[in-house]
Amino acid sequence: MLRALASAVLLLLFSLSAAAAVLSNEQLCEKGVETLADSLAGQLTAPADSGVMLLPVDGRFGQQLMNDLAARLERSGILVYLVSGGVDSKRPVVKTTVNDYHLSYEGVHRGFFSRGRVARMFGISGASQLLGSDGRLLHSSEVSTLTLCDTLSYNEARAARGKDSFLSPTLPPTIYQRLVEPGLILGITGALVYLFFASR
Repeated sequence: MLRALASAVLLLLFSLSAAAAVLSNEQLCEKGVETLADSLAGQLTAPADSGVMLLPVDGRFGQQLMNDLAARLERSGILVYLVSGGVDSKRPVVKTTVNDYHLSYEGVHRGFFSRGRVARMFGISGASQLLGSDGRLLHSSEVSTLTLCDTLSYNEARAARGKDSFLSPTLPPTIYQRLVEPGLILGITGALVYLFFASR
């Protein structure tokens, strides 16, 4: 009895910890941007002695990408100077863009008697250019497709949604919603029409 109770408690703790491990959509996007920054910075060869000027990055994920790039370059021993006003012409400049990003849900493993699961995908692409003090292109790096994907239950997918429309993609309909619900509606409507005419 005691062993069964202990097993049940351990199973409950495991399920709670597994549920807590599911990233929110915002956290998944942050992870994708961090991976993009690592990939872009890893392709750049910048001089460690003079350092580089890091230009601001526009767009939704621009601020995080700039911060992650700065941290990644500094870890590799390159001095990074964030541009707040004018550009110091004595140092090379890193110009970065986010070219595209998307977040979506797709239905997978959907059976007639089960609600199935949801594939969650976040994709992002970007590019960096290392420009000399004279504006000449010294080096460039590009990531055309970077995709993070995981599989969630419908409840986890609902709980992972964020505050705005981008972080709250539309959930795909279940088999029940696509087949059973319309059948029930048609059946009830047909029964009501039959009763209406049969009573006259």
